[in-house]
Amino acid sequence: MNLRAALRRNRLAWGLAVGLAAALVVLLALPRGILRSAELKTLDARFRAFSGTRRPNPDVVLVAIDQKSINFYRRQMQVGWPWPRSFYQILVDYLAQGGARAILFDMYFSEPSSDTKETDGAEADVGFGAAIAAAGTVHLAAQLLDEADAEQNNDVRLETRLLWPARPTLPARPGAFHSAILPLAVLQAGAAGLGVVNHVEDEDEICRRVPLVHRFSDGFLPSLAYGAYASVVGKPAAAPASLGIPLVGPDFLLTWYGPPGPDRTFPTYSAHALIVSAAKLRVGQPPDLAPATFKNKLVIVGGTAAGLYDARNTPLARQQPFPGMEIHATLLSNLLSRDFLRPLDRRLAAAWTVVVAGLVGLLFMRVRRQRVALPLIAVVLAGAVGVAFLAFRTRLLWLPIVAPVAAGSLSLVLAALVSYQIEGRRRRQVRSVFSRYLAPEVVRELLADPDRIGLGGKEVDATVFFSDVRDFTSISETLPPQVLVGHLNQYLDAASQALLSRKALIDKYIGDSIMAVFGAPAEDPDHARNACLGALAVAELGRQAAAANPERPAFFTRMGLNSGRLVVGNVGSRLHLSYTAIGDNVNLASRLEGVNKQYGTQILISESTWQAAGDAIEARELDFIQVKGKALPTRIYELVAAKGQMTAPQQAINAAFVEALAAYRAQRWDQAVAGFRQVLQIAPTDGPAQVFLKRCEILRATSLPSDWAGVYKLETK
Repeated sequence: MNLRAALRRNRLAWGLAVGLAAALVVLLALPRGILRSAELKTLDARFRAFSGTRRPNPDVVLVAIDQKSINFYRRQMQVGWPWPRSFYQILVDYLAQGGARAILFDMYFSEPSSDTKETDGAEADVGFGAAIAAAGTVHLAAQLLDEADAEQNNDVRLETRLLWPARPTLPARPGAFHSAILPLAVLQAGAAGLGVVNHVEDEDEICRRVPLVHRFSDGFLPSLAYGAYASVVGKPAAAPASLGIPLVGPDFLLTWYGPPGPDRTFPTYSAHALIVSAAKLRVGQPPDLAPATFKNKLVIVGGTAAGLYDARNTPLARQQPFPGMEIHATLLSNLLSRDFLRPLDRRLAAAWTVVVAGLVGLLFMRVRRQRVALPLIAVVLAGAVGVAFLAFRTRLLWLPIVAPVAAGSLSLVLAALVSYQIEGRRRRQVRSVFSRYLAPEVVRELLADPDRIGLGGKEVDATVFFSDVRDFTSISETLPPQVLVGHLNQYLDAASQALLSRKALIDKYIGDSIMAVFGAPAEDPDHARNACLGALAVAELGRQAAAANPERPAFFTRMGLNSGRLVVGNVGSRLHLSYTAIGDNVNLASRLEGVNKQYGTQILISESTWQAAGDAIEARELDFIQVKGKALPTRIYELVAAKGQMTAPQQAINAAFVEALAAYRAQRWDQAVAGFRQVLQIAPTDGPAQVFLKRCEILRATSLPSDWAGVYKLETK
């Protein structure tokens, strides 16, 4: 119980504890595969949301063996697929003539050329190999094979110089390949590099990452794009870390630019256009496409015609898969432009998850109104997603979304459960106790913030209301008990409703008396105004009841109101507690209710209530009195009506009484007597005027001190 009370007092710590617990559950208990799979989907969504906003490196271009090129040679030269090796020789010569920095073939040249199978010299392959050697910038493709696929190997041996030496700084996936589909030896001889074109897919069969280096035999082979990049920057066989390239484990995360297809992302040229342009140059004709178009470019040659390429699903194109050469182009552009996608450090990612979950728990526990807390929590969760998208868009930073949102959602659930356990019973007690003594809207405010009702006292600004039925003892002697109780209950019910409708707390019933507090336990800046209007409503109920039932004894209610600082809280013993108000200002309100007997009035209010009620009421100043038990005098006012609702006789009475009271305080007795008699001419039963007439007769025969200020000391309560 002590722990529960301590946590209730420190809701900040409790909210943070809930958030931390939720974050730990998500980070430690939730299966990693579920988190990772869902997070990858959010990464894909980010790529799709910002597709086309980041431009690829302009030096990366594609030469596509597309359907147009295949159809062209089938119709023009009756050359079908596969093309003779001489076509590729022409391409290499043409691109080298144009000054291409690197030529990458995303194609396998593992079998002899189709046009040289019947010749011993294999002139076409030799010619292609010579063109490769002359260019000095050609990178060929290799496919690494699992043991199950080893029979597909063409038994071509890898030239030793193309194998990167084994180094500890070269990161690669565990295990090594010992078999591969390799280019012909005559082609390897002059190649600038040999690159792997194997693709890696995640569990959902989407390509998002590429191993830059692969273990092969006793050394390493780079991926096709990374090998070309290392050669271009002048650091062949360089480790990615030495080039400032970030990795996630052994893999490089790809940054996608846009959807696949000719010229959608990378400049793309049909292969036949280059071959035709090269042929025209050889015969002295102007080419359709100048070789200089490819000056300083990194050119990837590959197939895009149906059946010529290994299509891959990517974050941007599940329905329209990427050709392999566009994946290589994406990696090459990432490396050249240093478009590096970086995941947030694991420790920072965990801290981010804790922050989001903690903030959700804190908001739920600290913001008492759920209609405010829940939208704020929605903003926090949406903000976490928005920050992740913004970090991705501006910094290519991969902030987690799933873990923070999952932890935040779990934090909300846990906070709700904990709040119910800690606060549920308390709220039910509040509703049970205060629904009888407070207006429903005030009870709802208390339920939203039960801490307003402390076990100890709390000092507040409030107005205290006391009422009492005149001559109730005499009335009770004339009625049977059951009838009396019935009349009394009807009166108390009507009077209580009039007060409750103005946010009162019915503190207690003492026989026919009511004690009420305005401004507690829920704060009310208009407590004095509401108390005065409530008192007027109670008075009106009495007049209406007397008019409606003349045969029933009339309940004439006297009321006293006082405003100021007072202490409210649960008072009593361990066996019985009562929420009540105590303090000197409470006592004064009780005294004023009794003072009505002295003046023949119905509602008396203190000067503090008169000042606090402002322009909401009409009142006449009665006296400057010192009540029994009070050291300091106080001005008292008779509450007459709500603002603007005084009748003409009441206005006349008030005006005459003000002048008479001023004469009384100035000891102009004759003028004062005349003024009070004028009041009685308007209202013969006006109690205050009768009191002051008698007082004037006494005081005019009394020798008053020079400092007399008109204070009248009451000797009875």
